[in-house]
Amino acid sequence: SIGSPGGTTTSAKVDRLHEQEKIRIATWNVTTLNQAGKVHNVIQEMTRMGIDILGICEMRWPGTGSINIQEHQIYYSGTDNDRHEKGVGVIVTKNMARCVTNFIPVSDRVMLLQMNARPVNINIVQVYAPTADKDDEEIFELYQSINEVLSKLKKEDITVVMGDFNAKLGAGQTSEYIGPFGLGERNQRGDELEIFAETHDLVALNTWFKQPPRKLYTWRSPMDKPGKIVRNQIDYI
Repeated sequence: SIGSPGGTTTSAKVDRLHEQEKIRIATWNVTTLNQAGKVHNVIQEMTRMGIDILGICEMRWPGTGSINIQEHQIYYSGTDNDRHEKGVGVIVTKNMARCVTNFIPVSDRVMLLQMNARPVNINIVQVYAPTADKDDEEIFELYQSINEVLSKLKKEDITVVMGDFNAKLGAGQTSEYIGPFGLGERNQRGDELEIFAETHDLVALNTWFKQPPRKLYTWRSPMDKPGKIVRNQIDYI
């Protein structure tokens, strides 16, 4: 549960983000960070794109913790055994790390990072949802876990829920929470994600910005063949 052992609070002096500061936030399913040089490549890409806070899915790091690499702080929440599977994380720049007040590794699919900011604080919830072929029970348990996290947060704070939801919201605006610039057709997991967004008054931000199709998809089939290319938008902020 939220606030159970495993959560960590920073003990060093905490800075505060100000409303004038612009923060670039992104999420990325990296397939794995459990390979030599992969972390450094991701941090290099963060720097190139000017990303301050990067959510990670499929880190495949077992256990939970925080580590400093190349002037970036990596918070991770993985399996409670030695299996290198699933796992979520958040990588922040040195300046952002100074503002972190709390890190709660909830599971190998959900984690919470809290930051000191003005006029209100910021909560980052990183999510990695089961794939569409998994049982509905796994999806239900995931959303129950996220709901528990959100129930403990202050309503006045800024809360960002992001990650790989393995859900297709599809093109076309269906509510005030889902914008018109999605990709493809809605699936059942997309319906569940929209219900979740409505329940918590959250907006799928990357469906509100018009982009060319090549910039919309966040997943491509690893077995693409000529004439049969599968591309989906399944990651959201």
